[in-house]
Amino acid sequence: MNKMNKYINSREIIDRIVEVTGWTKTKIAKDIFGIDLSNLGNRIRGDRLNFYKLINWALHTDVNIEWLVTGERNSETADTVSVTCKDDFETAELVEKTKQVVQSDTIYGAALKTNIHSFHQAMAGEEKYKAIEERLEKVGCKHLVSIDGVRIRYDDPPQQKEEIVKRRVF
Repeated sequence: MNKMNKYINSREIIDRIVEVTGWTKTKIAKDIFGIDLSNLGNRIRGDRLNFYKLINWALHTDVNIEWLVTGERNSETADTVSVTCKDDFETAELVEKTKQVVQSDTIYGAALKTNIHSFHQAMAGEEKYKAIEERLEKVGCKHLVSIDGVRIRYDDPPQQKEEIVKRRVF
């Protein structure tokens, strides 16, 4: 059968998404199409899926769009059908956007690289600090290094930030 003349069945597309991701229809509706489950049901019954969003999702998850739409496997698509889908489409989209900015030869790319390194270092430091806190709590000494009184947030008033810095033990 000529693939161009084949009828596209929305229900089968959703079933293939379930097959490759293991997601519920509620998660598919929310994460791929940005709609609720009842709206997805209406779109399935009317064969009116948003193919722009479907294609965008497939590109970000390496799911072969031809297989997704037609269900037909061939030597070129067989390997890509089994690719594990990313659990969080929003994260995949952010990673793609981040990649574009970082790879750009702009001041934004340089700034984002610096921020990513800084955030990663801060996150790693906080995780180490929390691990120390947990170990000290087990022996009854958490009060010696509680992180709650030494964390500075961007919305803290300047005077409060100065007081926090003075309380820090280096």
